[in-house]
Amino acid sequence: MTSSRLKERLLAGLVHLALSTAVAGIVTALIFLVWYPAPLAQAQGIGPILLLLIGVDVAIGPLLTTIVFDRRKKRLKLDLAVIAAFQFGALFYGLASIFEGRPALIVFTVDRFNAVPASAMIPESLEKARAQGKPGLPLFAPRIVAARFPSAPKERNELLFSGRDISEMAEYHVPYPEAAGEVLKRLHPLDELKQLNQLDDAGWQSLMRSLPLPEPDMGYLPLETKTRDGVVVVDRKTADILRILLLQPRWGRRPDAPSGPLQTDKP
Repeated sequence: MTSSRLKERLLAGLVHLALSTAVAGIVTALIFLVWYPAPLAQAQGIGPILLLLIGVDVAIGPLLTTIVFDRRKKRLKLDLAVIAAFQFGALFYGLASIFEGRPALIVFTVDRFNAVPASAMIPESLEKARAQGKPGLPLFAPRIVAARFPSAPKERNELLFSGRDISEMAEYHVPYPEAAGEVLKRLHPLDELKQLNQLDDAGWQSLMRSLPLPEPDMGYLPLETKTRDGVVVVDRKTADILRILLLQPRWGRRPDAPSGPLQTDKP
């Protein structure tokens, strides 16, 4: 192979690499800034899928282009089209998997939050919710809602013994502000997290400085995700969610917390 042909192949590979890197950057931004806002990407464990996706997109495609590129080949356009089709197919498959696994809903249920992947939502339940005029799953950022147990004893018992998780049943979801009062009653004191996570004074003070309110004005509730637990930091006055942290929570209700399923502020 002459040096000019080698340079031509390397140039073609570099152009393909630049385009692939740009696409990978857009995809990464979509995943980390929209579908899995920090720290939900780490909590949901999408690292291996994302690495495979980026590896195929950025490495294999440009490498194949470098190998096959030769202007003298009659089937060069076909070869490049096959490479592009393979690359976009792998990209679409990976993105579809990540999209289906995105934490579409953050659901307050009784005494905790659940990050519910779109793929975990029960299809029949989504149909019932749409029939009630409730919105479907968000396409972009996670939506924060609350789950309300039915008031009818028969329906409540059927739900409790069905083995289904109410956080995955959209017909029982209500807007999060309706549950603000219940959230405030269930909050744990924030300083529990220091001992539970064995944080020294310097680490704890650094964490407090990163939060938007003074420590006494905040509380937390546990967060259950696909691969690891975390906490949701909440404003003690408004019940607004301030931050999600991947810290070990204390599970179970506080001794002084009310018992029983969620009763929202509205009837």
